[in-house]
Amino acid sequence: QFSLPLLFGNVFQQLYNTVDSIVVGNFVGKHALAAVGAGFPFMMALSSIFLGVGIAATVMIAQAFGRQDFREVRQITGTVYKAALIGTLPLMAAGFFLSGPVLRMMNVPDDGTLAMATQYLQIIFLGLLGTVGFNLNAGMLQGVGDSVSSVRFLIIAALINTVLDLLFVIPLNMGVNGAALATIISQWISWLL
Repeated sequence: QFSLPLLFGNVFQQLYNTVDSIVVGNFVGKHALAAVGAGFPFMMALSSIFLGVGIAATVMIAQAFGRQDFREVRQITGTVYKAALIGTLPLMAAGFFLSGPVLRMMNVPDDGTLAMATQYLQIIFLGLLGTVGFNLNAGMLQGVGDSVSSVRFLIIAALINTVLDLLFVIPLNMGVNGAALATIISQWISWLL
């Protein structure tokens, strides 16, 4: 009962990039599809890192929660958020400015794909706090024995991402920038939920 929602959540976590790929691949073109594909490893690595930080906090939260020491639970939660904010802001800036050079090192073709992939990643990095917040929350909720709520929020956000992808990419013609914007808006919503 505890593990299945975690597995299900991983599927929905990957759905962001999958939906971005499907929408831009069908409505923008092959270079846009390649650009979003180039961003996928970054998105998964970032999600995994911050989910790991949240899971590390899970142990401490679970122990405090088990002792019914809710003051310590709040203190740990506050410390995790402060550390995440301090760590995320420089990462956002570094990711924004280093997206292009890193993609060049990965030999992303300079046939329009590189420019689109750079823009896509820059937008993703600007919205990184939503990804971090959601993954930290998911880990901390697991610490109090709740593996279901974060999956529910993730499902809602994945549906919102799909709708926003279709809106931003097709009628608003925003291309990969629209797909990235849809992703970060959805991730912020999942965090706030």
